[in-house]
This record gives sequence, structure tokens and C-alpha cells, in this order.
Amino acid sequence: MKRTLLILLFVVFTLTTLPAQEENDCSELFFSEYVEGSGNNKALEIYNPTDHVIDLSYYWVARYSNGSSNFNDGGITQLEGFLPPHEVLVFVNGQKVDKELGGGAISPKCDPALQAIAENHNPGLLDHDYPAPTYMNGNDAIGLLKSESNESLTNPVAVDLIGQIGLGDKIKYEYGWSYVKDSLVSYHYRIIEGDDTTWVETAGRVIDYIVQHTDTAGTAPFGPYWMAWTKDHTLVRKRLVKHGVTANPDGFDVSMEWDTVPGGRDVWDSLGFHTCNCGVTAVHTPADDPLEVYTHPNPVTYNTFEVVANHPLRRIEVTNLLGQHIYREELGEAYERRHQVYLPANTPPGLYLVRVTLNNDRFAVRKILVK
Repeated sequence: MKRTLLILLFVVFTLTTLPAQEENDCSELFFSEYVEGSGNNKALEIYNPTDHVIDLSYYWVARYSNGSSNFNDGGITQLEGFLPPHEVLVFVNGQKVDKELGGGAISPKCDPALQAIAENHNPGLLDHDYPAPTYMNGNDAIGLLKSESNESLTNPVAVDLIGQIGLGDKIKYEYGWSYVKDSLVSYHYRIIEGDDTTWVETAGRVIDYIVQHTDTAGTAPFGPYWMAWTKDHTLVRKRLVKHGVTANPDGFDVSMEWDTVPGGRDVWDSLGFHTCNCGVTAVHTPADDPLEVYTHPNPVTYNTFEVVANHPLRRIEVTNLLGQHIYREELGEAYERRHQVYLPANTPPGLYLVRVTLNNDRFAVRKILVK
């Protein structure tokens, strides 16, 4: 008998706002993006908010699996390379082939398109074999640790943390973290048996920001999983965040410092750059005058797209992921707020970065997919 379940949501919650941060932050690396896609499509982005180059070999990424208080089962990876000021490291799952786990189970390879972002980005890094940090799912905590030595993990200190460490059975079988605390969520699911369809009303709980695995009766195989932002989502750190989480939170409210990226699973078109109110970026994107720049259509077809901004445009540049320019146009004092871009006819399909400079010297970077 075939049973298919479809969840229908009808509850809306108010998001928590981000608290004010000190102006003298921006002194240490932090996570800027979290990609938790299907299979092993996993990635992390790490941002350098400082004004100096950082030696990544002193940093380690650790996974605290299923509520564990240590990273023994989740794995740990030492980073490598040098990270320039206001740039990001792209860190992606490194599994390149499907692997049999026994009993017919398969551990799928990471999407080559996702791995290519790390391979074509400088600096970029593919993770090692399982167990490793980039095998995370919604209920794993991820730590960014700094060591006294780059030879071994010595007297590490936490410089950032996603999630909450040491929850044990409270998170072990659950879906992950939400933005709602201690709430009962009502929803419907549909059961299809042959030609018959039945709608069932049920409820699930979110306890201390943790989304429960089943409904309150323990019968529905899916609880309110759609509330777990750390499962099947891509998250981007809020622009106002200037430093990492250095103390294990007493309840991890994901919405305090993270935004979800629309589009569901396997969305990583913002991976490779980050906007933050630190250093030069803070000057160019003041919070009291938000910078709005859009490119459409995206994906780009027929090698043409339009740039629209809330201030007059001065310059438009398009580069590939290797940093090579394929298009540049100076608009001068035309005071256009929208401009049509025509890429060269021989532009290969793929991901490109669009840097838009406005007449007030502010700028924005957007990613486009050329088909």
C-alpha cells in the first residue's frame, strides 16, 4: 500500500529581531553561510571581517553530531590557505562518488556543481572523508575553533558556533532548530491510499527552539519539519552580525542572526561572497540607507539581463568565479537606475559575479546563473 504525506501549513509566527552589536567588533572570523541541502550537498562559508590577511591553518571546523558534547563522532577538519580581508572561504563536502553503506543504503556524492564553487574559489576547500563537519544535518551543531598551534589542535577557543552543543537526547532524533520557543503548531497532512485521499489534522511541538520529529500523538512520520531552519535550508548571516557566537547558547534561536534563502533545498547562488557591516563594506552599505540592487532575469537567458538599483548606477562589472572580467561598462553621470547588460555572445554557461558601483561609491555584488 502506497502512502504519501503532504504537509499544509497555516500558522505564521513573528520573527525575533537582531540585538545591537558593538562597533568595535569585526576582529575574528565567523560563519557567513550554511548550506544544508539534499544528500551530501553541504557547505559552509567563513568570512574575514578584519583588515588583515588571516592564516587559516590555525582554524578548525568541528561537527557536534546529534546533540553530542564533543566532535569525536562528527569529525573535525583543519582549514588551510590564507583569507584576505573582507573575503570568504568556501568549504564544501568532498565526497565525489556514491558509496554503499550496506543493507542497500547509499551515501550519495556531493553535487559537482557545488564542489566546483569551492574548487574555483580562492580560497576554497573540499572536506575530507566521513566523519567530517560537512556531513551535517539539521540537528548537528557546527563550531569554528581557533588553535594556539597550526600543527595540532592545541588549547582551542570557539570563535563561532551554529546550534547548541551537548543537548543529547533532546536533539538526537529531532529535526533541528527553529525560531519559535515552546509552541504547539497545528497543521494538516494528506494520506493517499490508492485512489483515496484523506486529510488529517494534527499538531506538533517546538520545545526550546527544537523542532520535534513526530506529531504530539507520535503517529505522523513527519512533525512540523518545515519549521527547522537548520534542515533542508540555506542560511545567510545577517548583515549586522560582526562576530561569531563564542559561548554555547541556552536555547539556539536561529533567526537571531540568520536569514533563510528562498527556494528550498540545494540553493547556493549566494555562496562565495558576503555583505557585512565591517570595514569597507560597512561604509558602502549603511544600515540607515539600505542598498537595493537587483538583477533579472536570473537565471540569465540569451546573454542579457537588467540591473536595477535604488541609486544611480556608475559602473557594472561581470566576472567569472576565477575573477576574470568578461564585461565592464562605465555609465558615468548618466544617472540611470536601471540598465540593460548584454554579455558577449561567446559567454559560457555558468555562475558569474556582478559588481555594481553606484554614483555615491557604494557597491553591491550579486551572483547570476547564465544558461
